[in-house]
Amino acid sequence: MFCTFLVVIFANCSTKKIVQPVPELSKADIIQLLLDRNINFKWFDAKMNAYIDSPDEKVSGSIHAKIIKDTSMIISLKKFGIEAARVFADKENYTILYRFDAAYESGTIDQIKRILTFSADLQDLQQLLVGNIILPDTSHTQIVKDTDHYILTSDVDDLKLQYFVDARQFQVSKMYITDNSNRTATIQFDDYREVAGVGKVAFKRNFTVPYNGNGTASMELKFSNIEVDRPFAIKFSIPSNYERLH
Repeated sequence: MFCTFLVVIFANCSTKKIVQPVPELSKADIIQLLLDRNINFKWFDAKMNAYIDSPDEKVSGSIHAKIIKDTSMIISLKKFGIEAARVFADKENYTILYRFDAAYESGTIDQIKRILTFSADLQDLQQLLVGNIILPDTSHTQIVKDTDHYILTSDVDDLKLQYFVDARQFQVSKMYITDNSNRTATIQFDDYREVAGVGKVAFKRNFTVPYNGNGTASMELKFSNIEVDRPFAIKFSIPSNYERLH
C-alpha cells in the first residue's frame, strides 16, 4: 500500500506543471531587447557546419568565416576536411576560388542579388552571417501577444518584417521578411549560448528563402565557435594557375 501511495504521489508531481504567466513588457522594452540582441562588432570569427537543401542540390560541409565589419570578409568551405572553395568579398566585388577545379569566378556585389533573390550588399551579408537582425522602424511597429511570444510587425523600406520574441526567455525565436513581390524568407534562431563580451548568441539558425519561382531553399547553420573583436587581418589572392570562369 505504501509503495502504491508513493507511485501515485510521484506520478502526480511529474505531470503537474506550473505555467508562468507571460510578463507584461512595453513596446519600448521589446524594442530595447532587439537593440541589445544585435552584436556590435569590428571583427567576427566563427566556425560552423552548414546544410543546404534546394530543388537543385543538397550540400553539407563546414565553414570558417572571418568578417571585418563594413570592409571585407573571407569564407572557407570544406568537404571531408578538405577546402573545396574560398570566398572573398569587399564593398565592391566578390571572388570564389574552386579548389578542385583550379578555377575562379569574380563579380560585383550587386550580382549577389540574383543569387539571393533579394537586394543585398556587403553589410547585409555580414549581418546575416553574424546573426544580427534588421531593426524595426519604431514609428511603424505594432505588437500583439500570444501565449508564448510577443509578435512585432513593422515595415522597413519595401520589406514587411515580423519578429517573434519569446516572452519568457526574451530571445528572438523567429523572423519573417516579406518583400513587395510577396516573397517571404524565414529565419529561425535557436540554441542561444553565452559568448564572452557579447552575451547570448544563437548557435543554430535556419533560413528558408524563395528559390526559382515557386520553390524554396533552406540552409541550416550550426555554430561550434564564435569569437568577437579578436583582431585579425584578411589576406586573399588568386593563384596564378587558376582559370577564370565566364
